Amino acid sequence: GSPGNLTQFEDILFSSSSTSQESSGVLSCKLAIENGVTMLGLALIDVHTLTIKLCEVTVSNHYSNLETILVQLGPKECLLPTFTSTEDNYLQLKTVIEKSGVLVTERPKADFSSKDIKQDLCRLLIKNKDEENDKFEMKIGVMPEMQMEHAKCALSAAIKFLQ
Repeated sequence: GSPGNLTQFEDILFSSSSTSQESSGVLSCKLAIENGVTMLGLALIDVHTLTIKLCEVTVSNHYSNLETILVQLGPKECLLPTFTSTEDNYLQLKTVIEKSGVLVTERPKADFSSKDIKQDLCRLLIKNKDEENDKFEMKIGVMPEMQMEHAKCALSAAIKFLQ
């Protein structure tokens, strides 16, 4: 377990408490540069409210929009792809996240691939296994969120982390 993934300990931590857990779960971030503009793909999975949120934003060198997002969403943990000390963008990103009081967890870069995202979402979102996966997968494919490539990569990493 970790601050963003307490599912293994929920019964122990919250069984005697009448207040609900207010953790906003796990945020996952993927940086990319498109046409000289730094883009940040974000995905938040909240296992308590059973919600998934995706967005892509352009960021400046100061990451002020990320600070705003961190305050609004209040994640307990943030996933970043494993990076080297020469990757300044990720070093700055990690610093901003840590200054906001959020635990940073590095995950393998391979986890940040959107290759299987449609199948993963089908598995998570289909209530009845009788429902036809192919039709549902087509519906997922046309959702506007599926056009956000970097956010999909971040979501994929968050799903793998929470499995």
